[in-house]
Amino acid sequence: MAAAVVVAGCSAPASVGHLASTTSSASVGRTGPTSPLRPLPHRPGRVSLGSGPSTTTSATAPLPAPSCAVPALTAPAVGLVVGRVTAVGDSIMIDLEPYLQADVRGVAFDAYVGQQWSSGISDVQQLRADGQLGSVVVIELGTNGPISTQLFDEMMSALRGVSRVVFVTNYVPDYWQNPNNAIIEAGATQYRNVAVANWEALAAANPGWLCADHVHLSCGGPGASAMAALIAKCV
Repeated sequence: MAAAVVVAGCSAPASVGHLASTTSSASVGRTGPTSPLRPLPHRPGRVSLGSGPSTTTSATAPLPAPSCAVPALTAPAVGLVVGRVTAVGDSIMIDLEPYLQADVRGVAFDAYVGQQWSSGISDVQQLRADGQLGSVVVIELGTNGPISTQLFDEMMSALRGVSRVVFVTNYVPDYWQNPNNAIIEAGATQYRNVAVANWEALAAANPGWLCADHVHLSCGGPGASAMAALIAKCV
C-alpha cells in the first residue's frame, strides 16, 4: 500500500481536551503551513493549529529508517473501498496530511482538532455506512485523553473485515500515554490484521522533532515526515 518512502518520519497536555484548548483566537480559522483548512466528512469542518516556536533539529539531519511488523493483508469485507487508506486522527494527523499523501497512495483523511477515540469510532461507523471506508485504516487517536480496552475493542468491531488496521502509539506528556500505549500494544496481539506504528519510541528518541508544546509536528522540522514514513511502512 505504501508508495516509495524517502526516509522521513503524539503527546498531550496537562488536561483532557488540551489540543482543542490550544486553538486560540489567533489560530482558529487559519491554516498552518502543513494543514490546509478544508471540510471533511461528517463534521461541518475543522481547524488546524498554526505553527509555534520550533524546537526541532535541522531538517537536513539524517533520519533513522522506520520499521514496522506488518501482518499479511486479509481479504477485505464487502463494502470497503479497495485501494483506499482511511486515516482517522486528531490534530497530529492534520499535521501529517501532505507528508502522508506523498508517502501513501489512496489516503483519505478524517481528522479533527481535539478528536477523542470515541468520536473516531463514530466516524468509522459513519464512513462505513456511507460506503467510504477504506480497506486499510490508520488510527492515530488517544492524544487527547485516556482510552480503555473496551474502546479499543469497539474500534475493532467498527473495523471488522478491514484488511489491515494500523494503530499509532501516543507520545503524550501526560499520565495517559503509557496506559494508552499498553492497551494498543496488547490489543494488537488479539487481532491478526493489526499493525502498530510505534511513534512513542521514535519520538522519545528524537524529542527535537516536536514543536515547543512537545505535541505537534507543524513547526517545520523533520517530525511530520518521520511519522508519515513510519506509518507508510505499516500500511
